[in-house]
Amino acid sequence: MMHKILLFFSLSILSGFHTIYELNTVRDEAQDAFEKQDWETAISKYQIILDTAYDERVQLNLAHAYWSQQDTANAELFYAKNYDDPVLQSIALNQMGVITFLGTGITSYQPLDDTQKETVKTSLNFLKEAIKTDKENMLARYNYEVLKYLLEQKLPENNQNQENQQNQQNQDSQQNQQNNDQQQNQQNQDGQQNQQNNDQQQNQQNQDGQQNQQNNDQQQNQQNQDGQQNQQNNDQQQNQDGQQNQQNNDQQQNQQNQDGQQNQQNNDQQQNQQNQDGQQNQQNND
Repeated sequence: MMHKILLFFSLSILSGFHTIYELNTVRDEAQDAFEKQDWETAISKYQIILDTAYDERVQLNLAHAYWSQQDTANAELFYAKNYDDPVLQSIALNQMGVITFLGTGITSYQPLDDTQKETVKTSLNFLKEAIKTDKENMLARYNYEVLKYLLEQKLPENNQNQENQQNQQNQDSQQNQQNNDQQQNQQNQDGQQNQQNNDQQQNQQNQDGQQNQQNNDQQQNQQNQDGQQNQQNNDQQQNQDGQQNQQNNDQQQNQQNQDGQQNQQNNDQQQNQQNQDGQQNQQNND
């Protein structure tokens, strides 16, 4: 994994409104062009001012404009001039340190050859002087720490080991993620299968329950039919028995009536016989 190196430039426009001479139209136009990033106009106006009167603020702004226009040679020319103001001098030294470092072509933390190391050391010297000149220059401090770290790192070994370790961690993380995804998918499939099995089992139980209910209903219906048949049989039997008993009773009654009639006839005959015998006896007596 390549770590990018980021150095900060100080391109703040330096206002020169300190004397009455700085309030002229050309200065206003130069500052307006700088703010609008119209570098060609800004450079032209700043050069007119410097040709008229020396102003180190205008001089530093001119260096910034050249730098922003990617004219490194002219930018370096004006940054390298001496500035009486320590704040301006510190800014110019920071810019010189940055320009020097960018000449190495290094854009990320990587092994340095001997030439690059010497160039980084030169850049560090500019930044160190910038900090000494103005201890409040935080950009110079930051840039110094970045290049110092770059110079002191044992990058041929450590950086490769870190990259290998990071790559291995990334691969392990991806593998773990895949394993977790597969495990989750398997759990989801198992859960779905279990749900299907439970649903099938529940359906089977429902079907069995319905079949049992149907069987119970059929059995109950059969029992009811058997009960009704038995009741009908009992009713028929009772009716038949009642009719037979009634017939027997009727026959018995008829027999009794016939026996009564026969007895009555016998009694009547006997009575007649007795009457006849009585009459005969009466006649005999007479």
